Amino acid sequence: MRGLNPRRLSGQWRRWTGAPFDTDGPAEAPAALAPVRCHGERGHAGYVGPDVRIRSPL
Repeated sequence: MRGLNPRRLSGQWRRWTGAPFDTDGPAEAPAALAPVRCHGERGHAGYVGPDVRIRSPL
């Protein structure tokens, strides 16, 4: 299962987080649970948040 999966332009990520996101590969974002995957040459970045599910008898 995949959780939250926003893909946006690198400039949008920069405005939201203040981090540069200007090189290819994983980058840390403030308060993110997983790294943001950056594609510097393409000018976009994406995040796949961990999906946690709990089974409960309730």
